[in-house]
Amino acid sequence: MRALAPIQMLDAWDGGRDLGRAARALWLIAIGEPEWPKSGLARLTLGQRDALLLELHRLTFGDTLEGSARCPACDRRLDLTLEVASACFGPMPTGPVDPQAPPTVGRVEHDGWQIAFRVPDSTDLQAIEHFPSVDTAREALLRRLLVQVHQAGEPRPLNAVPEPVLAEVAMEMESLDPQIEVVVDVVCADCGHGWGLLLEISEFLASETEAEAQRLLYQVHHLARLYGWQEREILRMSSARRKAYMELAD
Repeated sequence: MRALAPIQMLDAWDGGRDLGRAARALWLIAIGEPEWPKSGLARLTLGQRDALLLELHRLTFGDTLEGSARCPACDRRLDLTLEVASACFGPMPTGPVDPQAPPTVGRVEHDGWQIAFRVPDSTDLQAIEHFPSVDTAREALLRRLLVQVHQAGEPRPLNAVPEPVLAEVAMEMESLDPQIEVVVDVVCADCGHGWGLLLEISEFLASETEAEAQRLLYQVHHLARLYGWQEREILRMSSARRKAYMELAD
């Protein structure tokens, strides 16, 4: 994984702005890992994908995630800071995924049900991106991941699995792919309300990349108009040099 250089930052923003959320996350990884075949990126588990995105953030923007959230109880806006290391729970893949490799499969036995399921990847997220609510998307995703369903040893249809058994499947899925869901404990400084905030690193990194790309575009626009330099010339400069020229131009 490599840090995003200025020209790659613009590539990440330009190539990803019209993509869906799942495809945009893979586009960022493809830029950070240019030698990896793109055909295998979608087969990364969601935990593997997010581990790579956290590493890309660490290399490009530093060890700290800085954001904000609103308290659901009193609506106060809270500034949040999280160390990247504290958000890493699973191993990061060290090489490309074979697109032909079989998926990771887990098994659950609960209340007479025997379930075999696979761990989700980006193709599964793409399939539920346009569902109208989080609850319906979650249930559709879990049912999509079921491989075999039996009750008391007899085969049953996938849609027959009751919600409590699906909940057990979700818990076992997290144990197989612990990076799949990172929840940050937050306490409001005003009212003392505490809640769990889901860290969506793919959206967080996409937002940071867009903000940095907009800053670079402004610098290129300003310096190109004033000095006649080309975009690539300006982006090859160090950040300190571009900043110095911007101060002189102002």
